[in-house]
Amino acid sequence: MNYKNILVFDFETTGVNPSTDEIIEIGAIKLELINGNYEVVDELSVLVKQDKPLPPVITDITGITDDLLTSEGVDKNTAFHMLNNLYTKDTLLIAYNIQF
Repeated sequence: MNYKNILVFDFETTGVNPSTDEIIEIGAIKLELINGNYEVVDELSVLVKQDKPLPPVITDITGITDDLLTSEGVDKNTAFHMLNNLYTKDTLLIAYNIQF
């Protein structure tokens, strides 16, 4: 591999339709090539506030509640800014479970 960094990320969403559903959590781990080995150098776990109540099935699957998003969540722009801060042009992006 010719990448100095690897960014592995995952989203929790309000459903599986990319046209209508929203991201409610971003998780990411940044690895950096140090002395020939990739080491974890940064992590991100951020909840994203929503304007609408979560479907009950999503709360059942993720354990994320409306109250949790309200009290600990940040707005979508802030969340994506936090994720973007982990990315550089020499970063390989790996999305977990990308088919969703």
